Amino acid sequence: MANPFIGRRINYGIAKESTRGTFATATYWLPWRGGSHDDKFDVLSDESTLGVIEGVTGAAVSKTWSEGSLELLVRDTSFGLILLSLFGTDTKTTTSGETVVYDHTFTVAQSAQHQSLSIVKKDDVQTFGYTGGVVTSLEIEAKPDDFVVATVGLKAKGGSAQSGTTSYSSDTYTFTRSTCTVVRAASLAGLTSGTAVSVKEVKIKLTPGVVDDDVLGSSTPNDFLNTSFMVEAEFTLKYTDATIHDFVANQTATWYRIQFQNSTTLGVSAKPTLYFDFSSVKHDSWERKDELGKVVMQTIKIVGKYSTTDTSMVKAVLRNSLATAY
Repeated sequence: MANPFIGRRINYGIAKESTRGTFATATYWLPWRGGSHDDKFDVLSDESTLGVIEGVTGAAVSKTWSEGSLELLVRDTSFGLILLSLFGTDTKTTTSGETVVYDHTFTVAQSAQHQSLSIVKKDDVQTFGYTGGVVTSLEIEAKPDDFVVATVGLKAKGGSAQSGTTSYSSDTYTFTRSTCTVVRAASLAGLTSGTAVSVKEVKIKLTPGVVDDDVLGSSTPNDFLNTSFMVEAEFTLKYTDATIHDFVANQTATWYRIQFQNSTTLGVSAKPTLYFDFSSVKHDSWERKDELGKVVMQTIKIVGKYSTTDTSMVKAVLRNSLATAY
């Protein structure tokens, strides 16, 4: 029996699976600051009567899996594996003007099976591995008093004893308020020189519509499958004119880029960067907030729409020093 220990002793690692559902040793260990990932159970109650008034007379486990969410700082390298499982496709190119800096462009794979992950949980009691894992949701938030933070939803098969040696040397760069910019334009190409939007807070939420592939003959889901991919974002900014209001009222065709960039130079001039490009969006809602003694604010919510012109709804680009695709 191990001695009692605190949550700071728990380590989480992830790896890309070469064979779906077959354990892979962790390639990235994730510094985390909240959440958990653990085994879950569906337990049936047998309420058949035995001639007494007591309501439950038996029980059996009908389903086992693992699930949870982890709160992490967005980092320049390991985050790519999370994006790969979420989007499904990573295309690596050398960043323009560079030789040792690379752009990893993540696009939505038109498949029900996006990249599976092995998840490792290592603590003072045991090291557990969870296979066939997928990202079920990703929320990213940037606000003035914190780092850029991600909450990653995960699902996988039930855990089993594994081994793993922790190493936190892969990730170097994080992102803060000064690294965040929002740009809008009238086309995808226009985002490179679009109109800057001064915002107070940004939230991005991506959901790949994961469902359990439950089958007879096993208490464990056969797989975790993607269905309908959705993305939305929310901006809070000062109310200084009616532009945003009119975008919603008129459903003005608008493209957005939300970008986070660390100030460190990696090669000639490129910097660690993560950005999301939204093709022409649905301006879903607008709300103005009037308070005595405070600056009048507004919040807009956008929802991604698939663009036949861009053949995309949203893509993510992660710029770092990783020379191979995830």
